[in-house]
Amino acid sequence: MDYKVNTIASTFWMQAGKLLEFTFTLVISIVLARSLGPTKFGIYSSLIAYFSLFAVLISFGLEQSLNTFIPKFGKDGYVSQIGTLYATSIFLRLIALCFIITLSVYFRDYISVTYFKDASLSYLILFSGIFFLFKNLSTLLSFFYLSLLNTKFVTIVSNITLLSILFATSVVLLQKKSLELLFTIYALIYLVTTLIYLYYSKTYLVKGSIFNVSKDIISFSKLVWLTNIFRFLLHKQADIFLLQILGIGFIGIAYYSVTFSIVDLSCTILISGILSISLPILSGFYSAGDIDRVSKGWRVLLYYGNAFSTPILIFLIFHAKIILTTIYSSDYSAASPLLQTFATFSLIGRIFGGGINTSLLYVIDKATLPLIYSIIGGFLNVILNLILIPKIGAYGAIISTGVSNLLITYILFRYTLKFTNATYPYISILKILLISLVAGYLSSLYNGSSILSLLLMLLIYSLIFVTLSFIIKPFYNEDLKHFTAIPLLHRCLKVFSA
Repeated sequence: MDYKVNTIASTFWMQAGKLLEFTFTLVISIVLARSLGPTKFGIYSSLIAYFSLFAVLISFGLEQSLNTFIPKFGKDGYVSQIGTLYATSIFLRLIALCFIITLSVYFRDYISVTYFKDASLSYLILFSGIFFLFKNLSTLLSFFYLSLLNTKFVTIVSNITLLSILFATSVVLLQKKSLELLFTIYALIYLVTTLIYLYYSKTYLVKGSIFNVSKDIISFSKLVWLTNIFRFLLHKQADIFLLQILGIGFIGIAYYSVTFSIVDLSCTILISGILSISLPILSGFYSAGDIDRVSKGWRVLLYYGNAFSTPILIFLIFHAKIILTTIYSSDYSAASPLLQTFATFSLIGRIFGGGINTSLLYVIDKATLPLIYSIIGGFLNVILNLILIPKIGAYGAIISTGVSNLLITYILFRYTLKFTNATYPYISILKILLISLVAGYLSSLYNGSSILSLLLMLLIYSLIFVTLSFIIKPFYNEDLKHFTAIPLLHRCLKVFSA
């Protein structure tokens, strides 16, 4: 099968799976937030943020190395090379995870007092640590399958895992609001997922040799590792970590966590599949020596991302309060300004390409640029957080992260255009933005506070958006030809193209 057709077909499977996966994740977040309440949900979020800090420190750029080099090896011709990189990645990650968890458990009393500011929470570090171990390991293994474009298998396994998590969350929280029991069951579920991934990849593992990787892979991994560390400073878990250190309290952390989760999940729910394998797709094109296809691939990825994320983000901006009160409960209504602000920053970031720029720069051997600007952005975010959080709490964290991320996204966007000579779809993006704004404003004229009102607003918004799209036609046939491998999507978009 032609590589282009194969990758688009793989993207279809990944997109279908990610749509379901993000739906499960969003529902799990809602169940946790509603059942635990702001204080306990803040504790849960703080524990996740604590281990996320170490997750990035021990990432070593392994996921990106798998996604970048395995497509270059080829699926069949270099089994030993693939196995070596895969086995080395697992070994390094497992050793690092065990070290971090052992250290955390040993110093749990000190950590609970200095970080959580509550000595009674020390017992949760062990339970959350074991969950962190298996979840992190299973994530690494899933990247191996994605690098081979085996998206159907990842889709099935990951969604069964999340369905199990959702079921366990509902049962445990209905019977007893116990975080230790919740983390224990989560750990067992991810242990099973890890074993499944290992079993079906044993062919590669037995033919690989640990540490026998090339200098190019090591150099690349170091650059990506450093980039990941500083990019962590631009994301949710770093902000929660700082909110906790600066004593904002668990309720403020819950508000921030809910806000970030809604925006992050909502704006990527329809594009997560294509974003997840954008790196191996572009890497495959580049390894074939076709820079023109790389630049066109970037344009299509950006085009697709904005077409589906912009309408959702605009809807969040216009209907933030009713979304929070009806879905998460009235306890979270105070977070609506945070939601509107963060959705606005995310919208602008998506317009300039978001994370697709970083993927492309990795592929064309410009990995130092994301590193340099991630360092700048990371330090900027920390400085702004230290200034704004003591003054305006969680809202300060939203502004700091939004400004820092947007600055780095725009700079990398300019570099992407410079090195690939890619053309930006200005007219299409502006049309999509205009249609979404009009639909958002008109649907906001209806007032309501119930779940039925929210559904009615969504219906009104959708009808206006579809009608205006049919009239204005924001898509172009020239771009839609890239989606011919997915007939249903191609036919749907063609109705709104000129």
